[in-house]
Amino acid sequence: MNQEFIPYSLAHHPAPHRRLIGGVWLFFGLFGAPIICGLDLLADYALVGHACYPDTEPLASPMPGFAWTWLGVLLMHLAALAGIVAAGLACYRMWCVTGPKRGHMHHLMERGEGRDRFLAIVGMGFAAMFFLITAGETIAMGVVRLCAY
Repeated sequence: MNQEFIPYSLAHHPAPHRRLIGGVWLFFGLFGAPIICGLDLLADYALVGHACYPDTEPLASPMPGFAWTWLGVLLMHLAALAGIVAAGLACYRMWCVTGPKRGHMHHLMERGEGRDRFLAIVGMGFAAMFFLITAGETIAMGVVRLCAY
């Protein structure tokens, strides 16, 4: 029999620390940043699109009654950035919680073990990527006019 073969009955569970993290926190950490960024982009597009292009011709400035659009979009971007940071921090906390406690040198070998720990790392990557996307949109607001055509 091959010595490298591990019977299923002796294999460890793919998520050994699964009881330490709730499903809601895992979902928020993993999908919070993409969902928040997507909703921010949709709301931004709808609001600016209606304020600057209400009919068949684009406007040079927001239509009457929509002068608050720039400030509203800026506040939406800042709220989205805060939500994305919260999702990233939730993932960081999950990553810290799912790691075995420091101690014996054999525990250091298992530092990256577990499905929940992997998903926390993926969620931190998502949060960093979508934070950069939303921050770029926010910076572009100061460079490009609201109703530039």
